[in-house]
This record gives sequence, C-alpha cells and structure tokens, in this order.
Amino acid sequence: MLTIWPWPGHTVCCCCCYYYYYYYYYYYYYYYHHHHHHHHHHHQHQHHHHY
Repeated sequence: MLTIWPWPGHTVCCCCCYYYYYYYYYYYYYYYHHHHHHHHHHHQHQHHHHY
C-alpha cells in the first residue's frame, strides 16, 4: 500500500531528477550549439587572415 500511496519525497525526487536532467540536456545542447557556431566564426576569421 505504501508503494501505491504517493510519497512526498519520492514525488519530489522524481520531479527533481526529471527537472535536473532536462536542465542538463538543455544546457548541453545550448553549449554545443554555441560552441559549434563559434567554431564556424573562427573558421571565417581564419579565412580573412589568409587574405
């Protein structure tokens, strides 16, 4: 019966875990995208340097 009954701690833990995972995934995606874009810009700069 305890398993069926919603435990405050269990609910919070699940919510916290989900929120944390979502935040981590979003941060990783944003960082990767930004880094990739920056890399592209760097390449363009290199081309300019060649000139």
